Amino acid sequence: MARKKIPEKKSRDHRLDLLLILILLTGALIRVIFIVQLSRSDISDLLPLDTGFFRELAARISAGEGIPGGTVSFNPLYPFFLSLIFRCCGDGLVAPRIVQLLAGLLSIYLMYTAGRNLSRGEAGPSPRDEAVGLLAAALFV
Repeated sequence: MARKKIPEKKSRDHRLDLLLILILLTGALIRVIFIVQLSRSDISDLLPLDTGFFRELAARISAGEGIPGGTVSFNPLYPFFLSLIFRCCGDGLVAPRIVQLLAGLLSIYLMYTAGRNLSRGEAGPSPRDEAVGLLAAALFV
């Protein structure tokens, strides 16, 4: 039984897609290992100053207190984002870390897209564009 030969361009596109998927899976694996290791460690609840501030502020917002009065010297949207996660999933740190894992994977894909598009010349798409996009994504992992 003879197999149909895949055109070279489709085969190359398929390999590039697989490379992008491999890069995304590598990024996901690294982030999942980090979350699991951090959750099991003794320092999982020790937070740096900024992180502790945002967690406390988000807990107050989700309890209905709102942001403190006066001049705001921080990003006010992040505590609201965290408070939404706390309301949906409780005030633990695993849920925000998972959401941030997903945001990190989206960022890897956006770096791939940006690298590919910024490399594109006037002549149109080329294999070099895909390579630049994949390199940008791999460096962002």
